[in-house]
Amino acid sequence: MTRMRSLPWLSVGIAVCFVIGTVVLLSGASVVVGQNPDNTPYLNKTGDPAPIRIGQSEQNITNIEILLSNQTDRSEELRLYIDLDSIESRGVNTSSASISINNIQNGHVVDTQRLESQNSTLLRASIHPDSTSRSIQLGSVQISGINTSNAQKSTKIQYDLGINTGSGSFSMEATETTNTGSFKIIDGTIQIHDQATLSPQLHRDTYTTPGITVENLSGNINSTLFITKGKEDKIIAVRNISKNILRTKQAISVDTPYLGGDIKGVLVANSTFTFSNETMKGPLPSNVTESALSTDEGRMVTANINLANTSYNSSQTDKISIPNVKISDTLNDNTSFLVSLHPVNSTGYMLQNITIASSRVLTGWNENVSLYFNTTTHKSGIFRSNRYAAAIQLARGSEAGELISPKNSELLRNSESE
Repeated sequence: MTRMRSLPWLSVGIAVCFVIGTVVLLSGASVVVGQNPDNTPYLNKTGDPAPIRIGQSEQNITNIEILLSNQTDRSEELRLYIDLDSIESRGVNTSSASISINNIQNGHVVDTQRLESQNSTLLRASIHPDSTSRSIQLGSVQISGINTSNAQKSTKIQYDLGINTGSGSFSMEATETTNTGSFKIIDGTIQIHDQATLSPQLHRDTYTTPGITVENLSGNINSTLFITKGKEDKIIAVRNISKNILRTKQAISVDTPYLGGDIKGVLVANSTFTFSNETMKGPLPSNVTESALSTDEGRMVTANINLANTSYNSSQTDKISIPNVKISDTLNDNTSFLVSLHPVNSTGYMLQNITIASSRVLTGWNENVSLYFNTTTHKSGIFRSNRYAAAIQLARGSEAGELISPKNSELLRNSESE
């Protein structure tokens, strides 16, 4: 078993390694100065778009407020436009995009449309103001139907907004153009391998301290990593991960008192959820899991293996035996595994890609375990066991007693808390 954070995974055991119309939006949109809100409709608050997570198909924009002029004809519709060019240029497909407005105050939505310009897509919402109101608040503007599968992680993105009045034929003679607040296109990845912990190490005389290793980290936003256990998603560990760590570290490990069972890692952007200490007492809420940047699952076990230092009178070409080996998983110790034998080089490190012999599939505690030689790659046999290392490989899905190729499984990694 091996351990990998920003360093290689540690090894396990004594000599052991587990290893649609046409429109034109005014160019250069920005906040217009010199406009008098007493004469024209005015975007008093221009909106705070939520981050777009790659793989997500919708986005909310909150905090938009329209102020009406004293002279505005309340029988006329207001038209709010959102230019999608800023996300289209970053790989978002908007061919099926639509707009809706929820929780509107002092007005109501008449209709919504998606419009094609020569260079971008516009979303338009037509709003009818109440007869006496001067302020229209849009609680949530939702953009739906976007395809972000090919989107690029990006920061400091803004939408151009336009607003005008009028009914009848379409006009893009906007009385106000401005930008929303900035937002990000976010993403993140994690990977959790099957792994051992609190287990002996190949080149040390101590056991690893309990921990869960999570690797292949990536992301561009401050996030939280949740580790859960079992089908009920009981939270067993939480770690805040800054965007700097996600950009620079290959792996991290997380302390845990739990030493076995099926585990899940859930990476969530901090900006997409609220979390309290009370939540830690129960399972991870489903809405947090659904908003995850990345999830992955693995199995954690404790393991031990003993390869005695033995010399033989004659070359062993059929099989050798090791004194004992065990895996504990807190799941009735039914996790299937095998033991493989590998040569050790002159510096004491195991050659993982060369397998000399392997056992049948095992579970739980085993004594006097036979390792059968692979005669197609090693015909000379061995005289001394101290030139070799024994490794554990999980064989999930196989039954005890089966003889399978070790090429079909990975060396069991050995995780240690940082």
